[in-house]
Amino acid sequence: MVNNRILSFLFGILFIMSLFFTWITIPQDMSLIEISRFTQIGLAKTIPQYMFFYIGFVFLILGIISLLMNFNDKIRIARIVLYLVPLYFIIICVLNILEFNRDIIEKPDSSVNIIDLLRTLGIGFYIFLISYVGLLKYLKIEKKSGS
Repeated sequence: MVNNRILSFLFGILFIMSLFFTWITIPQDMSLIEISRFTQIGLAKTIPQYMFFYIGFVFLILGIISLLMNFNDKIRIARIVLYLVPLYFIIICVLNILEFNRDIIEKPDSSVNIIDLLRTLGIGFYIFLISYVGLLKYLKIEKKSGS
């Protein structure tokens, strides 16, 4: 039987690897790390956008820290680090919505089609979600059985 520590360690490796798989398929296949590297060329003019451009590297650092904490049996710290992943994403989204609030109000008919969005997302995004959920599920302190 595979224990929780091995499963969470495998999900952690998959979490980190997913950042290098294809996240967006249009106009070309790009991973989250490639997106972060590509958008640093000069498109970042404001703080919220600038924070978004580093999202791949932030997720990579948080994934490595979580993996190291799991390896060192510091499960609570690893879980806290994993909770920073969606928190960072939510902060970026809120800051960008506050910044682009004027554009949304001026152009109300600019709708987002969910089906098109799901088609443009690559395998890396889906592996990221699966590995993140798996990490949260199997990252537990195992009870030691007494002899």
